[in-house]
Amino acid sequence: SDGLGPLWGMPRGFQPPGFTFLAERVHPDDRGHMMGNVARARATGEGYTSTYRVRHAAGHWVWFTTVGRVVGEGRGADALLMGVVRDVTREQELLREREDARDYLAAVIQSSADGVVTWDRALRITGWSRAMEEHTRKPAAEVVGRVATEVFPSLLTNARGPAHHATLRGETVH
Repeated sequence: SDGLGPLWGMPRGFQPPGFTFLAERVHPDDRGHMMGNVARARATGEGYTSTYRVRHAAGHWVWFTTVGRVVGEGRGADALLMGVVRDVTREQELLREREDARDYLAAVIQSSADGVVTWDRALRITGWSRAMEEHTRKPAAEVVGRVATEVFPSLLTNARGPAHHATLRGETVH
């Protein structure tokens, strides 16, 4: 396709000379996974999806997701692959930023002298500080993933107002 060249920092219309050209530019940490997916597709004729980093001509790494399949009857090294390549660099950056923010928040919670509990919209406990472990004598492993009202039944009996009760039952409040 004409659009592949700019993805790699090459001119529009650039055609890679072969699969080896791409494989040599895949990040070493991603190469085995990507090559394994392609090899399985070539051997079985099944489709594949891979997300991996490729060295851009300017020197930085870009993330691609490739969805492909074998075209025709060839198998093994003779198999012809066809697929779609999408630049997912921004999505990968956002995922990394989200993970960093989550790690930072977890570190802040763990460093607090106060007992801190966090939960998601379904009221499943997602965080349990060391201070909370000391206060309740319950390790995080025992409570994380459980519904908050199972761990703290008094949340239901001490709830104030119908919206609070509905929320604690896991209902959506409008």
